[in-house]
Amino acid sequence: MIETKEKVIDELNVKVVQFGARRGLKLKMKLIKTFGAPLLKMIDGMGVKTTEIKEVMNSDINLGAMGEGLNLLFTKIDEDVAEKIIDEILAGTFIDDKEVKVVFDQVFSGNFLTMYKVIGFALEVNFGSFFGKSGIGTLTKK
Repeated sequence: MIETKEKVIDELNVKVVQFGARRGLKLKMKLIKTFGAPLLKMIDGMGVKTTEIKEVMNSDINLGAMGEGLNLLFTKIDEDVAEKIIDEILAGTFIDDKEVKVVFDQVFSGNFLTMYKVIGFALEVNFGSFFGKSGIGTLTKK
């Protein structure tokens, strides 16, 4: 069943309407193809054995592997592809009852951290079970 979830992020009322199954599946595959290898390389470089953020922050980081992962990420996508993927992730997302695509520049200009938080919330709403501990998050456990 398609759900709608709401959250206040940096004083903005954010509402995300989940994707339908087909749309979500297509976007999940695109995200894995685009970000999968670089992210796994960075996770490996962090020496992370869990998806818990506290443990990630306290882990021993292999900067060489992290650099390789970031290099893979930045050489894999260009700014136009990144913009298109962000638009796809934020489809069905509303800020103060306005579609994000309509208010994107006004809301996020100079507020990139807020933008990343909203993107994270949209990913959580649409793919939480896939990226969490019971899904692909298990790949980070060794």
